[in-house]
Amino acid sequence: QSVWEGQLCLAMSTSVEEIQAPIDTQIDTIDQQANALILSSLLILLITLAVLLFALSLLSSHMAKPLAKMATNSKLVVQNIGADSAELHQRLAKEGHPRPQWGDVGEVMELRGRFVGLW
Repeated sequence: QSVWEGQLCLAMSTSVEEIQAPIDTQIDTIDQQANALILSSLLILLITLAVLLFALSLLSSHMAKPLAKMATNSKLVVQNIGADSAELHQRLAKEGHPRPQWGDVGEVMELRGRFVGLW
C-alpha cells in the first residue's frame, strides 16, 4: 500500500493464529448464547402452550355445564309435552325458577283438541 504520496510502501505480516484465536473464542461464546436463546424460546413456547391449554379447558368446562343442564331440561320438557307437567315444575322450582302464570306444558293436548275441533 502506498503511503505519503508514493514515497513509502507498507507491508504487514501477521500470523494466522493471532487473527484466528479471538474469533475461535467468540465462536464458543456465540454458540453458548445461541443455545441459551433457543432453549429460552422453547421454554416460553411450552409455558404459553400450557397456559393456553389450561384456559381452553377451563372455558370448555364452563361452557359445557350450562349446555348439559339445558339438554337435561330440554329432555324433561319434551317428555312432558302432552302430559302432566308437575315433575317439570317441581324441578324448575328447585332451581329457583318461578311457576309461569301463562299456563302449563300439559296444555298442548288441550290446544290440539281445540284445533281439531275447529274443522
